[in-house]
Amino acid sequence: MKQNDLLDFLNERYGKEKGTRVYRMQQRTLKELVNEITTTSKTQQKTLKDTILPRIALYLTLQRKMDKMKALDVVNDYLQSKVCEENIREYQKLEKLPCFFGLFKRIFTHIVLTSDNWTAKKVSSKPDAFQIDIHKCLWYDTCVEYGCPELTPLFCACDDTLYSALHKISFTRAGSIGRGNDICDFHFKKN
Repeated sequence: MKQNDLLDFLNERYGKEKGTRVYRMQQRTLKELVNEITTTSKTQQKTLKDTILPRIALYLTLQRKMDKMKALDVVNDYLQSKVCEENIREYQKLEKLPCFFGLFKRIFTHIVLTSDNWTAKKVSSKPDAFQIDIHKCLWYDTCVEYGCPELTPLFCACDDTLYSALHKISFTRAGSIGRGNDICDFHFKKN
């Protein structure tokens, strides 16, 4: 992800002057949120600083200028047009590898099961399919902590967009914690 994707997005959306002003406000809010981090885990600190808190800071900043629904729409546009699109491009490059599904399965499973960003369980694993259920999610917990659980489904939508854009993998799930379900069930199948 480019360092200034958010600034580029805001400048495209609002023009350079207003976009830069909103970006600076978001950066100040982000700095305040980062200074409040109390978790001791290095993994969680990195995820919070790099991924979750910048989006929460944007959402909180936008709410100073517009209503909550409009702010959600702007954050969603940012996530879908900048964050998801960049991730899709990266994954589609990797999809060209001949053993992509096996590599994806090993890496996804390793990351989700060993990181303390989630509490997860491998439900099934076959050569051409696997399922992992997430029972606790740092994205959801953080959004709830900052009083914006309505932001979590936007993160869930990024998973949907990213994994559905891949050609060598089919992705399905019945629900996600951020959308009110008890678990996030990730089902992947080799195409």
